[in-house]
Amino acid sequence: MSKESAAQTVLKDPEAFGLALSVAADTLTHNAHAAWEYETVWEFLEDKGCLPGPEGRERLMAVTAIRSNPAHMWDASVFQCAIAALNGRVSTPEVVDECSIGELVWAVTEIGRITAHYDGHANVPYGAEPSVYAAVVCAHGGLVLLPPELDFCRDAFDALPNSGRERDLLGEVLNKLKAEDTDLDEDDPASVQARILREVGHYVSERRTKLDSTLGPLLST
Repeated sequence: MSKESAAQTVLKDPEAFGLALSVAADTLTHNAHAAWEYETVWEFLEDKGCLPGPEGRERLMAVTAIRSNPAHMWDASVFQCAIAALNGRVSTPEVVDECSIGELVWAVTEIGRITAHYDGHANVPYGAEPSVYAAVVCAHGGLVLLPPELDFCRDAFDALPNSGRERDLLGEVLNKLKAEDTDLDEDDPASVQARILREVGHYVSERRTKLDSTLGPLLST
């Protein structure tokens, strides 16, 4: 399969990741699409027979915004919209939309991949607003231990009041994870938290593998 055919296949896939859609559009436009008006991009892709659906276009626009105006690094509203779009949901900038922990971790992971692909590094220096947003999502999810991808919000997480981060519970969660204990006791907070963290890790790992598989034909020499 040629790169152009692979790109068209990705763009027609309703579940394609934002980065894959962007790389596919790069392939068809010789890296020019990010500088075009969106309507021009949609017309071009429609002529090629591979215009993504509404959610795919939302993801592609999110990646273009991340590349051209990285307000997600300091503006919580933009950050939450990027999280929604990269997870296949319609963003709602006019309201505060609390995502799931899995969605948050995946978005941070994909934003890092987008930055690495286009800027040559995966370091995203998040500011105070996105850090507080991420910390609140984790606290509302009942976590006492942050997934490693969210280390950037550690200070904000530790500063939150009444989040129930008892030292003993933290130690129990760490022991559960080290033991790889898969038995779930719904009455045991440490067991529940270990399950949440494992599920988040599995979700992100599966999506990372799928993204790599999709990008392979587009990036091969």
